[in-house]
Amino acid sequence: MGEGLLEALGQITSPGDTACQQAIVLLSNGFQNSGIHPYDVIPDIRGEMTRVFTVGIGDEVDELLLRTIASETNGEYFRVYDPDDLLRVFGVLSTEVKDGGLVLNEQLLIAQEQRIERGVNVTNTDEGVAFEIAWEGSDLDLTLRRPDGSIIDPSVAASDPDIEYVSSSHYELYRVASPEEGDWTLITYGVDVSGQTPFTAQVLARNRTISFDIDTDNDEYQYPEEIVVQAQVLFDMPVTGVEVYGTVGRPDGSSVPIVLYDDGLALHGDE
Repeated sequence: MGEGLLEALGQITSPGDTACQQAIVLLSNGFQNSGIHPYDVIPDIRGEMTRVFTVGIGDEVDELLLRTIASETNGEYFRVYDPDDLLRVFGVLSTEVKDGGLVLNEQLLIAQEQRIERGVNVTNTDEGVAFEIAWEGSDLDLTLRRPDGSIIDPSVAASDPDIEYVSSSHYELYRVASPEEGDWTLITYGVDVSGQTPFTAQVLARNRTISFDIDTDNDEYQYPEEIVVQAQVLFDMPVTGVEVYGTVGRPDGSSVPIVLYDDGLALHGDE
C-alpha cells in the first residue's frame, strides 16, 4: 500500500499546480503484506497537503489501518459491501473533494427494532445535504426529522422535488436541496437485524465557504523596519497558488495597495 500511495502522490504533485484540493482514494482490504508501510509515507502526504480517502473492500478488512491513514491525512474512511455501494461512495467523495465536507461520519451498532437518532446542525452556507446510512447483511430504515419537527420518509421524498431518495440492499440516502437551517435528525430503525449489526451514518454538506486568515510577523515595528504580511486562504485545507490583493492604511491616513503572492519566489517572501 505504501508504494501505491507514493505513486499516487507523485502523479498528483508532478504537474506542480497545487491550487486545488489534492486527494488520493485508496481501495484496499487494509492488510499490509509487503513493501513500504503506509505509516512511513504519511509524512510525505501531509507535507504535500494531500488528503487520503480510504475505502475498505472485501469480506475481511483491517479497518484500524485504513481509518488511521485517513485520519492522519485529514481524509475519511468508507466501507463498501457491493458494486452499488462503491458507486455511492464515489459520489460522496466527488462532492466531498470539490464542494464541502462530511458533517457526520459515525459507525454505530443497532439491534432488532432498535431506534437510533443522530443530530446534525445545518447552516445557511450548506447548499445541499445528503443524509445516509450504510450497512451489511441486515435491513434498516432511515427517516429524517426537520428542524420544524416534520418527518421525511420515502413517501414524502417522492412528492417533494427538492428531496431525492435512493436505496439499495445496503444503504438508504436522502439528498435535500436548499435545506432549512437548524438541527436535523437521522432516525435509523432496525427492521430485520440479527444480534447487533454495525452501520455507518453519514451526512455530507455541499458548502462553498472559503475562509481567510491574515497576520503580520510582529505586533509592533520601528521605522523604517520592514513589515511582513502573511495571508492564508482555506477551503477545508490551505489553498495554494492564490494572489491576495489588499490595502494598508498608513498612520497619516493615506493608503497603499499591496499584493501577496504564492509563487515560490523568495522576492515575494516564499520559502
